[in-house]
Order: sequence, then C-alpha cells, then structure tokens
Amino acid sequence: MHITIGVKIFGIAAGLLVLMGAAAGLSMRMTRTVDAQLVVLDKYYFPAYVRLAQANIHSVQESAYIRRLLLALDEGTPPDSTKIEDLRQRTRTSAEASDKELAEARERLNELIPDPIDFDDTVALARLDTHIEFLQEERRRYEAILAQLLEVAAAGQRSDENRILAELDSWRDDFDRRIEAARIEMRRLAGAAILGTRSFQERVVEISLALLALAGLLGLIVAAAVTTGLVRPVRRLLAGTAAVEQGALNTVVPVTSRDEIGRLTVSFNNMVTELRVKAQIRETFGKYVDPRIVAGLIDRPELADPGGSRREMTILFCDMQNFTGFSEEMTPAALVTVMNRY
Repeated sequence: MHITIGVKIFGIAAGLLVLMGAAAGLSMRMTRTVDAQLVVLDKYYFPAYVRLAQANIHSVQESAYIRRLLLALDEGTPPDSTKIEDLRQRTRTSAEASDKELAEARERLNELIPDPIDFDDTVALARLDTHIEFLQEERRRYEAILAQLLEVAAAGQRSDENRILAELDSWRDDFDRRIEAARIEMRRLAGAAILGTRSFQERVVEISLALLALAGLLGLIVAAAVTTGLVRPVRRLLAGTAAVEQGALNTVVPVTSRDEIGRLTVSFNNMVTELRVKAQIRETFGKYVDPRIVAGLIDRPELADPGGSRREMTILFCDMQNFTGFSEEMTPAALVTVMNRY
C-alpha cells in the first residue's frame, strides 16, 4: 500500500486533533463531575443545614410563646381568652414548623446517603439521620409534656406547673444542645464537601493542563518522527545527486519508503543505472568505433550486450580476382561503389 506524503501530513494533523479532542473530552467529563458535586451541595447539603437551623429557630420561638402563654394564664381572673388562644395557635404553629423542618432535613439526608460527594460521608450522614430521628422522637415527648403543662396551668395548679415547667426546661436545654450539635455536624459535612469539591476542581484544572501538555508533546514527537522520515530520504537524494554530479555513477540511493519520495528514489536509481551503461558503452567502443555507431549503441544499449544475439542470416562469400591489387590503387569511396555494383 502506497501512503502518500499528503496522507502522512493529514495523519499528523488528524492525530493532533484526536489527542487534543481526547484531552478536552476527559477535561469536560471531569468538569461535569465538579458541576454534579455543586448540584449535590446546592440540593442536599445546604438545604439540610438550613432546615436544621430553621427547626432550631422555630423551637426557640415555641419556647418563647409557651412562656408568654403561661404568663397570660396567670395574668387575671378571668384570663384573656382571645390572647390565650392566639398564643396557643402561635405555639402550635411554631411546633409544627419545627417538626416539618426536621422532617425535611431527614428527607434531604436520606436522598443524599446513597450517593454522597465523599464516600466517607455515608457513615456520618447515616449517623446524623439517626440523631435527627431521635430529635423527632424527643419532640413528640416534648409535646406530651407541654400539653400536660398547659393543662395544669389552666387549672391553676401552681406546684404541678412549676414541677412540669422545670422538667420542660431541662428537656429544652438538652434538645437545644442536641439540635445545635446536629446543625454543627451538618455544617461540618457541608464544609468538607465544599473543600472536597474545590480540591477536585483544582485537580481537574491540573489534569487538564497536564493532558493538554502531554497531547502537545506526543503530537510534536509524532510530527518530528514523520518529518524526519520525510526529510531523511530527500537528503539522501540530494547527496546522491551531488555524487552523480561529481561523476560517481555507481551511486545507489536506498529506497526506504513507498510514497512519492520512494518512487522518486527508484527513478533516480534507474536514471543513474542508465547513465552508467551509456558511460560504459562510450568508454568501451569510443576508442575504436565511429562516434555515430557509438551514439547508436548508446541510444540502443541492448546492442552492447556482450552476450550478443542469435539470428538466422544468409551470407554470401565471394572472391574477386586481383582484388588486392586494384583496391590499393582506388580510393575507399570508389572501392565501396565498385563492390556495391558487383
């Protein structure tokens, strides 16, 4: 198969494009991974942290409304029923909002656990989910104690109210510590995920640059190899031409390729061979044979084959009486004329 120079040059360009395309494709794939990690951060880590913070805020609001509700129950006789009902509604709304935020935080975690950004986060996220589940159970116990507190407060049972309120305050302090710990852990996981994403993004940039540099280096190496393969035969041809110009007709340039340069080298060697044969004919017959005959031999070098050729011929032998005597007295031209007429 003959591979032309044009195909080789096109192959170099195509190879460089393929290498660059592969580097760009890998870089794009890694960039998409970074983008996916950012989506996970935005869709799961941050919302889970915000939900825990909001649950804590609503829980604190609920505690404040409970205090105001207890004060309203103790204010006068009869108590302000409208105010008390409003505070009861606010307390329920805050409690429901806190429960809802905890449930949504768990929902985000449960969606995240199967496919976290960092594999090590799986255990931490599962542990945090269990922690939030415990907080939900504590919230239900808290609501039961709160209902009991409001019942004795409405009945005016001060001693029971103070006892239950102290128990509720103790529970509140423990709940606040637990939900704050959950919020801090979620913030730590989100921060670690951010650092991991940034670190991966930096690696993506470094790997992309390294791949581009490697692709460029490989392209240069291949281009240099192909270019050398093209230039070396040309230089040999130039050297052979110079040698023939100096008279070295035994020059033979090796054929190392099958492209245009290789075919040119074959033609050059054939030309030098023909020149060498003509030079040999001229040297062999030029000293003894008429130049016109030598020129004919040069034009038809097969006639100079030392092996000769075999042909069927008719030969007439005749003897002319006194040929030697009259040939000595005649000019060569006259002698040829006489013989032709004879």
